[in-house]
Amino acid sequence: KEPEVLLWSMEKIKAISALSSRKDRTAMSAVDIKVDTFPGLLPHRMTATLLLSYLDKKKADDIEDRIKILLKGGKFKIAFESISDRPAMKERAINLRLAQSLEEVAKNWEIPLARDSSLSPSVGGLVQSRIPVVCGIGPASRDLHTPQEAVNRTSLIQRTLLTAQYLAKDIRKKS
Repeated sequence: KEPEVLLWSMEKIKAISALSSRKDRTAMSAVDIKVDTFPGLLPHRMTATLLLSYLDKKKADDIEDRIKILLKGGKFKIAFESISDRPAMKERAINLRLAQSLEEVAKNWEIPLARDSSLSPSVGGLVQSRIPVVCGIGPASRDLHTPQEAVNRTSLIQRTLLTAQYLAKDIRKKS
């Protein structure tokens, strides 16, 4: 007998999540799970979206290979698709200078702005090392990735002002 698809999948997701490593600074988790089923029957298809956060591309590639090995074989057809590959944004001196400049502007305008770090994938991680970049200065929000997700309207105005004032300050420096 074939195992029930959802139970089999949950066992595989548990094994995949165990590939996370604090030492290697990698985190592996399922962020979305969907099943297809007909009324009155057990699910016949399961789709999972996995999120791998990493700092070292080689370690990420190793985890991806190990996931493929974990999913190989068995009675189920497996399709593995990479949706995007965004490394975490690295902390660099050039980025810190940009963050400090933004903090100065925020302080002058009394706009709340705090630095934080994350292993979350970021488009900022794709930016060339010679170009300053910061991530996460968009408007504040709550209940992210849920149907109740909402943007704080005040922060939208504040962050727009912050960006405009930073650009105006930068233009004045260059002229």
